[in-house]
Amino acid sequence: MVNRSGITIARVAIILALLVLWEALSRTGLINPRLLPSASDTLATLADLLQRASVRNDLLVTATEVFTAFAIAVPFGCLIGYLIAYGATAAQTAFRVYLPSMLPVLLEALRISMIFNLTGVILAEMYASRDGIGHQIATWGENFQMKQLLAGVVMIAAVAIAFNELVRWVETRCSHWRT
Repeated sequence: MVNRSGITIARVAIILALLVLWEALSRTGLINPRLLPSASDTLATLADLLQRASVRNDLLVTATEVFTAFAIAVPFGCLIGYLIAYGATAAQTAFRVYLPSMLPVLLEALRISMIFNLTGVILAEMYASRDGIGHQIATWGENFQMKQLLAGVVMIAAVAIAFNELVRWVETRCSHWRT
């Protein structure tokens, strides 16, 4: 079994290798830098964008939409699951059987549902909104502002990866509940 630090090092190495390749392709001219700005230019643009109040406001709008959708969907889904269940008293069933045996599946579903949630909100903002980071990404794409566009994509990817890793960490902490 591979240890966790080895997996983490491998993940970081892959990301660094992709960034170096991205930088090299753009800097050497193998790919037109107007179509694919260098990684360093994109990351510098990302830092600049995060300093703008309008971008921070758009991120806040997107986060609010994502968490609102999530706050509606997860409890509703849990309630439906609970109402479908059979056996002992409701409290016994919930706390002694379902919760311990379902926690790994629920956490996995949480991770997957957030992927669809975030994707859905970003796409909705791109096509049907005047606010949010999805709207900004669409605007940057329409105006051929590739540095900003790629920086926005990196921003969304970083948020998605951070959430994914947070839920993985919770899964690891709750692994003693597995049946």
